[in-house]
Amino acid sequence: MANAMQSQRGIIQNRARKQQIADMSGLRYEKITPTDLDGFMDFGDRLFVFIEGKFIATPVLFGQQLAIDRLCDATHNPPRRYSFAVIADHIHPCDEDIDFANMTVRTIRQGGQWKSPLQKGLTVRAAIDRMVAFTENKQGRKLVRTA
Repeated sequence: MANAMQSQRGIIQNRARKQQIADMSGLRYEKITPTDLDGFMDFGDRLFVFIEGKFIATPVLFGQQLAIDRLCDATHNPPRRYSFAVIADHIHPCDEDIDFANMTVRTIRQGGQWKSPLQKGLTVRAAIDRMVAFTENKQGRKLVRTA
């Protein structure tokens, strides 16, 4: 049973539930309202990666940007833990699933700053692979086992 569950990690288990709208209108405190984040990865408390996907060229709203900045910066504690945030673009229509691994990175937050990727067309998967390699290099030990 454990192997069957592990092979399904990262895949939506209940499509109908995923399509439900989360109404958070009752959680307003003056100007404070909840925001969302599309993805979070924790590599053994040594590397945190925050991921936000947007339809191409859709701006990140101020509150969401501020939340991502603060969360990434607050958890960045080198050399014990490195934190990165990625804003990535997709062009999928609403009726298609979005492949986050192949989304194009718009910008990356590292060390308190947002920067455009040096490589045009950098995918989220390639960016995270680089973050893993960077962290392993800085810490001098592996984060993930390779086959």
